[in-house]
Amino acid sequence: MSYPSCGELVATVRDSIHSEDTNMRLQIPPEEAIALTIRARTKGRIHLEKSWSGSGSSSLPSIN
Repeated sequence: MSYPSCGELVATVRDSIHSEDTNMRLQIPPEEAIALTIRARTKGRIHLEKSWSGSGSSSLPSIN
């Protein structure tokens, strides 16, 4: 992804993903959140299970 298109993406979604600091954690800046998401997705580190087994497992997909 080029630098200008990344800037356009940040400008488009900044207000939607903006968070505030809390007593438990500091906010992650929108630019950093987007960069981490893109990096993880392009490196193939986020895999959602395509089929869930119902035998005592969580109903949430696993993230590897």
